[in-house]
Amino acid sequence: MTRGLIFGEGHGESDSAINLISRLWQHLQLDPTHVWTKVYRSSTLNTEDGIKKACTFARVEGFDKLLILRDEDDLCPRDTGPAGAEWIRESALDIPAALVLLYREYETLFLPCLEIISAANPGGGIHGEQVAWIAPGTTFTGDFESVRGVKEWLSRRFPEGKKYKPRVDQLAMTRLLDFDVLQESGLPCYGSLVRALQFLSSHTGHAVYP
Repeated sequence: MTRGLIFGEGHGESDSAINLISRLWQHLQLDPTHVWTKVYRSSTLNTEDGIKKACTFARVEGFDKLLILRDEDDLCPRDTGPAGAEWIRESALDIPAALVLLYREYETLFLPCLEIISAANPGGGIHGEQVAWIAPGTTFTGDFESVRGVKEWLSRRFPEGKKYKPRVDQLAMTRLLDFDVLQESGLPCYGSLVRALQFLSSHTGHAVYP
């Protein structure tokens, strides 16, 4: 059994990232002997120092694969991704590693699946209270990556006085992502994530995506 490490940056993304990557890995029918076991958060993954520290951590802790997953906001991943990948190469890891930049933010992944997400009933919260949820029938049309501030966009679809909270809502919505719907949507950052996982599954030793 091999172990994978995920580095992310957002609040509430630890459980969400494990759920997303583990489910997608299985959906893609990738190496069944590999398990994604840990998520660590860093606020400096947009810097050379932050990425190299993530690589050092993966090496010291003895992980077998490394995925760095972060938001790229308004910058284009095609422009910024090569520099981040080069920083990983300079770290000379002896395990495969991948850098995936989500344009614009993690919650962009929710937009193609809103019909499914909005139809769900999340049930009670950790103290038994009813969890606020986006209005049933909510959908999104157009360019999924055109929305600047998806968290705020989602909040405007919540009941009055409520808003989307990553620590509360992100994992619940991630669990409802439909990978077939995401594939059909043509969302570029989802395609990048799929290719990254396929790369990690098919490589051993020093290898970097992209």
